Amino acid sequence: MCAALAAAADERIIRQSDPMPKGLESYLEARVLEAKGQFREAMDAYSRAVSEAPEVSEIRLAYASFLVDVGMAGRAVGVLEEATDLGPEGLRVRALAMAQLAARDPALVEKTEVALREAISAEADDPNVLFSLAQILLQQDEPAEAEEIIAGLRQDRPNNLRLMTLHADVLRASGRAEEAAELYERCSVEGPSAPTCRESLIEVLVELDRPGEAGELMLGWLEDLDLDSLMRAAGLLWEGGLYQKSLETVQRVLLRAPDSQRAQRLEAHLLSNVGRHSEAMARLQRLLKKNPEDFDLILALAWSTSRSGDHEKGRIWLDRAWTQAQADSTSIETVRCALTAARLELIAENPLVAREWLDRVEDYESAEADYVRWHIKSVV
Repeated sequence: MCAALAAAADERIIRQSDPMPKGLESYLEARVLEAKGQFREAMDAYSRAVSEAPEVSEIRLAYASFLVDVGMAGRAVGVLEEATDLGPEGLRVRALAMAQLAARDPALVEKTEVALREAISAEADDPNVLFSLAQILLQQDEPAEAEEIIAGLRQDRPNNLRLMTLHADVLRASGRAEEAAELYERCSVEGPSAPTCRESLIEVLVELDRPGEAGELMLGWLEDLDLDSLMRAAGLLWEGGLYQKSLETVQRVLLRAPDSQRAQRLEAHLLSNVGRHSEAMARLQRLLKKNPEDFDLILALAWSTSRSGDHEKGRIWLDRAWTQAQADSTSIETVRCALTAARLELIAENPLVAREWLDRVEDYESAEADYVRWHIKSVV
């Protein structure tokens, strides 16, 4: 309504003012066109106004401000370069324009910080300039000052999602991941920033070694057609030990994409994890026909076969996996094979055989805690 009234008033001024000062008619025309949303035509009118009255700073500043609003920051900076006196508003517009450019060109970050601080010196409480300065400081890995600025801005706007998102980014950069996760979760509910916040929240939860929680949150956002994201959620749930939920998620994918090799493989492993070994074996053998040298499939089949009660056949699969892996005695495959075999022999109450498998491990660092755990049990 306000824009329409302003446009109507400007149109009356144009009709009534004859003749007008140089550049004013084009300037008023630009204002009317901008209010109507005719941005291309408004840009042409602003450009004419500046050409007709290059000495009038107000026209130049209005044009630059318009260019910043429509995302043409580079052109805005060029328009302001020829101004004789920018004043506080001109400094503000130039700083905001440079901040837009610096977001795409890191080489401009230092100059932009100078411009932003100059604008703040002229008008200390402009929230847009302060917000842009916090972004620039974050780009320069200076989260402490950025956090101070954003915390101040949020005092009067605690529920502003844009501020909340940047605050979370700053906290994360400061190593305060738990606090960042709380803010990312709040801003992931709705609004234009929700997709970005959700992605950041998942990343932070993984960094905090909470993959299962990340996977569960993803399930609340995803539809059945988000197949890649569902697979990612299934993987996180698996990492978090939530095998049944992971299996259910993979099977959602398979309903839509039954030929997905990735989903089929994960389903087979998960069936084994939840103790459904007969089903796991059937799927693993079907997959192995297409990939007869696949070490992961062979080792998984060894596990499920042994866990189903057929220890002798399980050992055959283990020997096959070992033969394939031992070409490099320090490879992660040899470590995984030896640890899997040791664990199975311990379950079968054969500690001496388990110890023999553990003695084959040469890369103790790769084995980590599992080696120590199974080694102690083999002795006991």
